Amino acid sequence: MNFDLFNELSKLLQENKLEKAIELAENKLNELPTTEFHKVLNKNLLHLKSNLAIYLENFNSSASNYFRKKPEPKKVGFFEKIFGKKEKEIEFNPNRNLKAVYCEMNGFSINYELWFIDLFAFDFYNGIDLEDLDWLCDFEFDSENSLTITGFEEVQTAFKNYMENLEKNDENVKKSMEICELIIILKLQELFKHTFIENKNKKWTEIPMIVTAHDYDLIYKVEK
Repeated sequence: MNFDLFNELSKLLQENKLEKAIELAENKLNELPTTEFHKVLNKNLLHLKSNLAIYLENFNSSASNYFRKKPEPKKVGFFEKIFGKKEKEIEFNPNRNLKAVYCEMNGFSINYELWFIDLFAFDFYNGIDLEDLDWLCDFEFDSENSLTITGFEEVQTAFKNYMENLEKNDENVKKSMEICELIIILKLQELFKHTFIENKNKKWTEIPMIVTAHDYDLIYKVEK
């Protein structure tokens, strides 16, 4: 990975400068001799805004219903624990609700045949601390179906050719691939941002939404 570029982009995302991050990454790729990975330039995923809005609406409804209906363990007293007088009971908490959503794109560089995203729901939100993202593993509810990412098929072919010819790839192709990886994640985050802006009156736009790809820490909290 291009760690210097990654750190610059990560800083821009934390400052909510997504457009600047995309511009920087694309300029860096443009500085290199042209490869198949340059096909990512001047492309975006904004044609998926309507599909994503429906996907988020359905997920928000399902996750919210899950948290409202899911019973919580009732606390058991000290003596009850010792003597086992009665089993744990359950009680419903009507105030329990959806607090955050995490979107993860699949490991696209090696799974080039199909690109998609999944959503994960939480009844808590710990904020974005790049040094402590372990809480993202503690989701309670996830999307039943994935949303397929389309529009980057030529780039998917570039990853396929790269992975199937690892021993033949030169250093320039490797550098281009590493920057392309980052651009793809940024373009996914751009899709979410524009979808939120165009649906700003929807309830789900008020919920913290964190977007990245599997095994990447290029994290973005969507702002409408």
